[in-house]
Amino acid sequence: MKLANLSLAALCVAGLGTCAFGADTLADAFKEGKVSGELKAFYWDRDRNPAISGESIFNTGVVLGYTTGSFNGFSLGLTGQANSAPFASSNAKTQFGWDEYGSGAQLSEAYLAYSAGKTTVQVGRMFLNTPLIASLGNRIVKEAFEGASIVNTDLPNTTLTAAYVQKFQA
Repeated sequence: MKLANLSLAALCVAGLGTCAFGADTLADAFKEGKVSGELKAFYWDRDRNPAISGESIFNTGVVLGYTTGSFNGFSLGLTGQANSAPFASSNAKTQFGWDEYGSGAQLSEAYLAYSAGKTTVQVGRMFLNTPLIASLGNRIVKEAFEGASIVNTDLPNTTLTAAYVQKFQA
């Protein structure tokens, strides 16, 4: 029984070591990458102007992301978003044109990250989540920001974030 526990502990330590040091080659970092995805469907019904009948709109969206594994502390992230409102009437397109209507696709994240210890630096286009600015998921397309960020979690129960943003993508 003790030998089994020792072997299990050795496997856990080996597994943690592999995660901490990352991939041995750039090709391995791409092989160890993770794909993520999300399907969205939103429906809005609105009556802004009593003289005009209320309109509704149905939006569908997809988010596809890929993040490489770590190679010498570096990783790459890419995320694309697409949406469509296939059944929108011309009145609905007008009434929802400023906030909920718009069909198309865009590259929302394209960043290079470097992690050392409990600090991560990201440069490029990314989703951010800070008390001042955030990539909100309450719309069919999540907002992205272009710039740089540094996040540190060395202090217990504390996340320190500094960011420079030069562009915004809605």
